[in-house]
Amino acid sequence: MVAAVRERGERSMRQETDGDAERCLTNVRMALPVNPKRVLEVGIGYLATTTTLREVFGDQLEIHAIEHPNRHALGTEEFQAAVAAQRVQLSPCDLLTDPLPDAGPFDAVFFCDVVEHLPVTRVPDVLDKLAAVIAPGGRLVMSSTNLSAFLRVASLAFGNGMVLDPPFPLEYAGGTYGHIRLYGRADVRLLVEHAGMRLVDWRYTNWERVFLARDTLARRLVYAAQVVAPRVRSAWATSWSCAAERV
Repeated sequence: MVAAVRERGERSMRQETDGDAERCLTNVRMALPVNPKRVLEVGIGYLATTTTLREVFGDQLEIHAIEHPNRHALGTEEFQAAVAAQRVQLSPCDLLTDPLPDAGPFDAVFFCDVVEHLPVTRVPDVLDKLAAVIAPGGRLVMSSTNLSAFLRVASLAFGNGMVLDPPFPLEYAGGTYGHIRLYGRADVRLLVEHAGMRLVDWRYTNWERVFLARDTLARRLVYAAQVVAPRVRSAWATSWSCAAERV
């Protein structure tokens, strides 16, 4: 029994790692056309994107990053050592209230899996703020949980309709929000155009399927449906990535 539980845990960890690698490679490839020399990551998280950037672009890339000041990991020696090893210039920054690092302009800004956590009325100002530090012709690379994912459509049509996190700060997340607003392609196009950018690349990805629970028959059926659904209609994927070019 113990061996079986350990095997399931290890398999889940491998799937999560593979899914994260899939997401990061998709996002980093969206910056390839501009051959970036200096980049900014908004929300360094667990260094998945910065690791991928180093692997793809090598030592010559200048990487800057910000992370919310309330995030516990910022104060740990292990996290700081990992940041130093990757030669990332990291600054604590509350995106809603603090200025961005004065190190631009940046050839690419990575704004990945962050927008869904922001109060919706603040998103236009945040995108204006990011666009202002992108060099002309540079790119804003975004990714997020997909509003029209099959599992969410099914939940609205046949389930309890729980597709968003409650709109209050979460203690375990350092006083930040969960997924309080999800976006589709039409939403994103309007938002980036409002910020003076042009949507130049859009891809649906299904990497978040690996996080779906499969501990009951019903949940295994939902997982199987989410794996298959994007093959029928790409917009049913769990997530999306896109690139917007500063005009």
